[in-house]
Amino acid sequence: MLKRYNSLLLAFVFVFTAVAGRCGYIALSKSYTVSDSYNSYTVSVGELYTSIYDRCGVRINNSKTERIAVIPPDENALAELNKLFEGEEAAEISKELAKSYPIKKAVSKKANTKYIYQFDRIIYNPENMPAKNLISKDYGGLEQYVERKIGELSVNFATDARGRLLEGDSVTVNNDNYDSVEGVIISLDTDIQKIAQEASKNIKKGAVVILDVESSQVLASVSCGEDYLNRAILPYSVGSVFKLAVCACALENNIDLIYNCNSKIKVGDTVFNCQNNHSHGIQNMKKALANSCNCYFVNLALKLGEEKIYETAEKLGFGKAFELFDGWNISSGVFPSIDELRASRGQLALIGFGQGKLSDSPMHFASLVACIANGGNYHSTTLSL
Repeated sequence: MLKRYNSLLLAFVFVFTAVAGRCGYIALSKSYTVSDSYNSYTVSVGELYTSIYDRCGVRINNSKTERIAVIPPDENALAELNKLFEGEEAAEISKELAKSYPIKKAVSKKANTKYIYQFDRIIYNPENMPAKNLISKDYGGLEQYVERKIGELSVNFATDARGRLLEGDSVTVNNDNYDSVEGVIISLDTDIQKIAQEASKNIKKGAVVILDVESSQVLASVSCGEDYLNRAILPYSVGSVFKLAVCACALENNIDLIYNCNSKIKVGDTVFNCQNNHSHGIQNMKKALANSCNCYFVNLALKLGEEKIYETAEKLGFGKAFELFDGWNISSGVFPSIDELRASRGQLALIGFGQGKLSDSPMHFASLVACIANGGNYHSTTLSL
């Protein structure tokens, strides 16, 4: 009885060993078992999301690719490994293929292969993207407002009922719109953007915004600082550049005051000074703007009054959100209400030289400068063409 049991056990071990060996042979050779009932195993190569183009048709994102190899676990593919991979890496790949599943690997060498499938995959690379702080979703940019999946590239391997890869013409490359040029076109000019980036490379923190004067379309936008902030759209205290808005208000109302600056001006209980207590003497608007004379502009704001100042600021978009692109609204900062200006001459005096409850973003303020250069025709800053 015992001898019979041992014979059966030996027979079982022999059969098991033969089956196991056969499975290993099937897994790593061309002799895959074909079955009428099979599914598939899919290797995803890459997904394509909305492309963004500049005004000249230059692709801003989705512009970098890497070579990807999809390697099936068969002898022919194993024989081609050394064409694409060095010895140690090829050995590691061989170990992975022993698990009987296709794998994908980035390729640095160039070589033609018949049994290893090679593709150019679009990779996400925001660091070398023009205007990355404005465009990249990683920086809270335009991509997050326009991005949607538009294509996919994959390789499908047919398998039998046991999940084993089938031999022969059982591999299908599925290109589902992966080479699409679909996308959105924005006003940015990549050449001007590169010039702006180069010119501002030594600025530690700040922003550069370049607009088309006639349309206020954004031609370039740079955020300086090694972080994820987009300083071009952040609100800051405005300061003396707001004197341009006060000048615009005065010109609209046909006012050009002559004022004698003796370095200080008193409003109520508060004394306002020019920088370094400098006395500028007799000033008209042109001289006062050139000298950035605080006293002149405090006096001018008080002469204009809160109604005119507020009306001009409102027309120029101060204190309002604006739509930079379809669905992307940007806060342009804070401007005091008409009631706040009426309640305090000191607040009105501060507004005269860009102080007080006033903030604005470089992206919006650039539209004021464009308006002046455009003969007084104002357009809100936009990335749309």
